[in-house]
Amino acid sequence: MASAVPAGPCDAGWRGPDRTGHTVGALPFDEASIGGGPVVRARRVRSMVLSVVGCAAAVGCVPAVPSPSLPPPEPPLVDRPWPMHTIAGQFRGANGLGPGDVDGDGDVDYVTNYEFDQRYVLSINPGLGSDAQRQGWQQVQVWPPGGGAPPQGRGVNPENSVLGDVDGDGNLDVVGAQGESLLEFWEGNSPGIRVIFGPGGSDSLDPTKWVDAGRVPATTTFGHLHWVTTRDLNGDGIDDIVAGGRLSDTTNDYSGIVWLEAPSDPAVRRDLSRWQLHSIDPGQFSGHGFVYDDVDADGDVDLVDANADFDTPASEESVYWYENPGANSPALRSPWVKHEMYRGPEFHTKPQIGVGDLDGNGLTDYVTAVEHEVLVFLKTSVTPVRFELLRVPKDPAAEFLTRPVRIVDVDGDGRLDIVGMLTHKGSVLPQSKASVFWMEYTGDRPTESNWTTHVIRWGSGKTALIPEFGEKWDNVDIRDVDGDGDADIVANCEEWWMQQPLEVLPYPDPDVDPSTVAVVWFENVEGEDAPVSRQLGDLVTIEAERPARIDDGQWVSRSVYPGASGDGYLQAHNAIGPLFDETLPPSNRTQGHISANVFPGVHHTIDVTGGTYQLRIRRWAPRNWGYSLGSAASDSVWLSIDGQPAVALDDRGGPYDQWVWKQLDTPIHLGPGTHDLTLSVRDRGYAIDQIELRAATSPS
Repeated sequence: MASAVPAGPCDAGWRGPDRTGHTVGALPFDEASIGGGPVVRARRVRSMVLSVVGCAAAVGCVPAVPSPSLPPPEPPLVDRPWPMHTIAGQFRGANGLGPGDVDGDGDVDYVTNYEFDQRYVLSINPGLGSDAQRQGWQQVQVWPPGGGAPPQGRGVNPENSVLGDVDGDGNLDVVGAQGESLLEFWEGNSPGIRVIFGPGGSDSLDPTKWVDAGRVPATTTFGHLHWVTTRDLNGDGIDDIVAGGRLSDTTNDYSGIVWLEAPSDPAVRRDLSRWQLHSIDPGQFSGHGFVYDDVDADGDVDLVDANADFDTPASEESVYWYENPGANSPALRSPWVKHEMYRGPEFHTKPQIGVGDLDGNGLTDYVTAVEHEVLVFLKTSVTPVRFELLRVPKDPAAEFLTRPVRIVDVDGDGRLDIVGMLTHKGSVLPQSKASVFWMEYTGDRPTESNWTTHVIRWGSGKTALIPEFGEKWDNVDIRDVDGDGDADIVANCEEWWMQQPLEVLPYPDPDVDPSTVAVVWFENVEGEDAPVSRQLGDLVTIEAERPARIDDGQWVSRSVYPGASGDGYLQAHNAIGPLFDETLPPSNRTQGHISANVFPGVHHTIDVTGGTYQLRIRRWAPRNWGYSLGSAASDSVWLSIDGQPAVALDDRGGPYDQWVWKQLDTPIHLGPGTHDLTLSVRDRGYAIDQIELRAATSPS
């Protein structure tokens, strides 16, 4: 049977139990009441509708009352952020990340569902040692809008997706969890589990060879599913489907956590009506993000779930583990015994759980995160299952809403660390926050006070006009992407894009053509020297996308514009003009450009023989970009050398939508040795491919 997830740092040898809490033993299970859920959901839908309307009305308008500006970013930590490489950047609403070797070449590919552009898309890994690993991967749409089984031409609200061999033919298939929506024009509405059968091998690269079987009939009439995995739960050697969801917007039914039992007869596995639905927890408010682990060490796989969504009452926010009754037990097909591990109102929507033996005692531990703390559950025994709870205060740079969290050895020292990823508040993830971070402990074992936090990526600021969208890291897979022996990070960012003329242009509109930060991978550079661009002859050539460090998360490495050198280029990707960005100083909102020193920059280290140099930059100024940007509003950048006052580079209008060299008017004088060249955002949308310094004179 094909493997959906080849072994990586988070899998065989790295995985432990899923999540656990601070209680000494299991608490009795009481079915939760619905509480005020429908009112909360109605408010959310109404807020979304008003935001969409307001987004359309706001273009070209100045808010009547200026919003207060946020404080400037704090000085960056000394850590070197990791390079972030684009895997996919074409569609909106990247809302899933399922790893697996689709084409059988030995490299890990990914499936991603796009909630707002209504697609299931494969990202095909170009292979170890390929320059294309850093330049965007081949995209294969296995289910585009209008294709496959009914409803044709309509959106289906794809919420999550995974790769698994559900028909047992040795090829990986796509399994998607779909939800319902009262905003069908935007999200689609086709709840249930969708299965798209894969052809395997090189045929996987041909979209026409994938077979859409539609939705599993048993799943189309209840709830809202937003998490799906494949796993053999009954021990028959065949992948079953396990899914979770939240309350229905229309019927007020729970989705809970369910599993779909595969038919034992291989001949009928593609008949989705033969798959039997069983409920693990029919009353769970949120089944998003559950994980697998043998919590009680009895030889079968249990589940761990953090129960919190936007409509979960605060009194019901909790962490549970579900006890597998055993493959041969009739109770396997009834609701499982549910053990409460933790209960508290601190959670944000859809928290996730990391799994691994943090303290090295041979028992798997679990972590989850809230805004101000990381909750660490150290397992102390399995008969009975007991935990010690550590409430680890977050570093101020990581104090923000958190979703993905994992346990992995980041720095290769043989001890497990914690990786976390943040999500925006009201479209803003401040530049002073580490949107991706990792934590290591000192001493013999983890405590509440011996952790150090390191930045992997800084926040991008305000990335959307309406508050529902912003930089939101959704799922993560940690493995060695580039084959250099350390743990890299693959992740999807659900809500960061630029779309003309409106970010909320509905998916059927023919003008939908976004530029998105959708699926990326972070290259682990712990313990590595930062790049240095050295003078050769009379020339220093700097590839913009290979900086020594990036201290401003607005800059994104991309490779969409044709003709770029190296691995691509850097672009100030935020699509919000100063007029609409309440996080900027008030004076910046009306002057048309962002002032120097408002944002930290991108640092390049150069090593020169010294003398007088002429500097020029190869740039792309987009004719159209975001809100009140593009053309003359996207044609410049701030340049500073060795911390000296910044000067505006370019700012001369066109030509647009092409690579053009622009020269700094005044030569610069540099002594022999290394220097810091910093580029910071002046105009958003501006893209930089190369920087050159050519010696005009040598040092005397």
